[in-house]
Amino acid sequence: MQEYLRKIQLFASRLADLDEHNISANAKTYLSQIEFAAKRMQTLIRYLLTYSRTNLAKCVFVNVNPDDIAKEIKNDFPECIEEKTLS
Repeated sequence: MQEYLRKIQLFASRLADLDEHNISANAKTYLSQIEFAAKRMQTLIRYLLTYSRTNLAKCVFVNVNPDDIAKEIKNDFPECIEEKTLS
């Protein structure tokens, strides 16, 4: 997928650099949209690859008591809770 994306980016940049003065404003807009979309796709591919490499078997899940968590939050943020209660 990355190789095809690189080709799209390469051809779009070549078209943009080919003859800047002879390209219409619409064509320049389309080329910039292609380049922007390709950058977004590159980011999505990178995130997907990172996600696919995560191994859930290494994660250890522990049961917790939600009441204990609520007490910790109340103890750690009493000012914020008071402000929200008064609003």
